[in-house]
Amino acid sequence: MRAGFARQTITPEKSMHMAGFDRRKDPSVGTLDELEVCVLTLEGQLGFPFVMCVFDLLGTDSNLCSHVREAVASQLEIPMERIWVLATHTHSAPTGHFSGYQSYDVMYVDYLTEQAVSAAVQALHNLQPVAVSTALAQVTGIASLRNRGREGSHFSMPLPLVFLGEHVLARISCHPTVLDEKNLLYSRDLPGQLRDGLSPGRSCLVINGPCADLSTRFTRQASNTEELKRLGRILTDAVQTAKPRSVCDFGKEIKTAESVIYLSRTASLRGEKKDAILTALRQKAAACTDPQALREYDSRIAVLERSDVGAEKNRMIRIGAVNFGGTILVGVPFEVDYADGSDLEYTLSQIAEQDVHLVCYTFGYDGYLPSGAPLSAESSYEDIASRYLPQSREQVWECAKQCVMDVI
Repeated sequence: MRAGFARQTITPEKSMHMAGFDRRKDPSVGTLDELEVCVLTLEGQLGFPFVMCVFDLLGTDSNLCSHVREAVASQLEIPMERIWVLATHTHSAPTGHFSGYQSYDVMYVDYLTEQAVSAAVQALHNLQPVAVSTALAQVTGIASLRNRGREGSHFSMPLPLVFLGEHVLARISCHPTVLDEKNLLYSRDLPGQLRDGLSPGRSCLVINGPCADLSTRFTRQASNTEELKRLGRILTDAVQTAKPRSVCDFGKEIKTAESVIYLSRTASLRGEKKDAILTALRQKAAACTDPQALREYDSRIAVLERSDVGAEKNRMIRIGAVNFGGTILVGVPFEVDYADGSDLEYTLSQIAEQDVHLVCYTFGYDGYLPSGAPLSAESSYEDIASRYLPQSREQVWECAKQCVMDVI
């Protein structure tokens, strides 16, 4: 197999509103570290190369994905199904690329597309033969199960790694939110710390797995640059010390599959039921004495107070799979509960008889995938924030299963 890596800056040159926190209303005031688009290109012995474009953004909506995929496909003369567009899910990036938002900025979307194409061309030019191996690290002190309070801070985050020569493909499972809603500086947050912290000459592509209920809420000691560096060192050390567990037969042929399904997108909470849940959550918040636990109640309340909650049009959801020899990646445009996503990965790995890893924020950004449980005041933030009907989960999982079977 051959692999090539490249990256380009995508930091806006002006102040823009920032994505990720309902309570943050003020626009950016500067830059902590440069936002980037990182591109990894893989080429087997047969067929076209496979290209992954990962943006330091909260998400890449379907409009931006289409722009980037079409432009890269045209420039590299490869099929669009061989191009994935993803996001690291940093909450310290602008909103200007989300179509439908008042802050939508056509010029910024064009800039993002141009930089992605430039990085893709460079990555293709940088293709070199690589030895490939995989590893699985376990990292504590980074991710916490935020719905379990401080008890969830003991969570051990699995960190699947693919080593491609000097390049590393690292899939974390954690909201990269060391910096909270008070931060008004553009930043790559935790993924940036990992990319910058590796040994000189090593390149890293950071993707994100099922982490809807995982964040640094109960592991971070503060929300500042010093804490960002501390948690970044924990993550970097885990990658640097990981021992390859297998050397795989990568590279004969990179297989891809892609499918589209339509989901009914409608807010589940309206009228008296929504008002009753809001009242109950406000009462719980008033009685809460733990500042971090209070954030959970505030987040649920903020979602229910949104002015745009209501019926919405059906959405076209794109799901895909890529098999590059020893590992299969399944891309979905959702945030997925960790346990639910892990169960799916186990099932798909049994079917494929090889490692299967779920990659979120791929082909767009469509929020949380619902668990299927009825909504109440005890529901998680993730279920309350989802805009999809409970049965959507089964539709998505069936489509993911079919994509995996198509690339075996």
